[in-house]
Amino acid sequence: NALRELALRKVATTVEQDLEEYMRDHAIEAAWPAADRVIVAVDDGADAQRVIRRAWRLASHLQTDLIAAFIETPAWAGSGPEARGRLEENLRFASDLGAVIHRLQGSDVAKELVKLSHDKNAGSSVAGRPRGGLIQRLSGRSVVDRLVREAKDVDVYMVASGDEE
Repeated sequence: NALRELALRKVATTVEQDLEEYMRDHAIEAAWPAADRVIVAVDDGADAQRVIRRAWRLASHLQTDLIAAFIETPAWAGSGPEARGRLEENLRFASDLGAVIHRLQGSDVAKELVKLSHDKNAGSSVAGRPRGGLIQRLSGRSVVDRLVREAKDVDVYMVASGDEE
C-alpha cells in the first residue's frame, strides 16, 4: 500500500508539472485545477481560525494542498501591533495545519486572491463572511462579493460567522 501511494504521488506530481508546462507554452492563464488546491484568505479577524479550519477540512477531504494567503493592502500598513499580532497568530495556526503561507501586496484583495489561484492552479478559494456593514454587503463591495465576481473559474466558499464549532 505504501509503495502504491508513493507511485501515485510521483505520477500525480509528474502530471501536474507537465500540465503547468503545457499551460505556460499555450499561454493559458485560467485556473486548471488538476490538483484542486485550496486557498484560504487570512486576516486579523476573530473568525479567521474558524475559516482556516474549514478550509483545512475541505483540503483534507479533497486530499490536496492548503494555501493560506494574506494580502497586505496600503490600508494595512497603518495597522497597530494588536492587529499584527492577531494576524501572525492566525498565520501560525494555518501553518500548524500544514498550509503553505503566501504574503502578497496589492491594493485589491479579491484580484490578488484570483491571481494567486491562477498562479497556483487552485480550484477552490475559502473566505469568511464579510465584516462590513449592511450597505457594503448590499452594494456588492465586500471582498467576498468581488471575489465571487472575479473568480469565474474558481469555486468560492464563504464560511458563515458564528460560534466556534
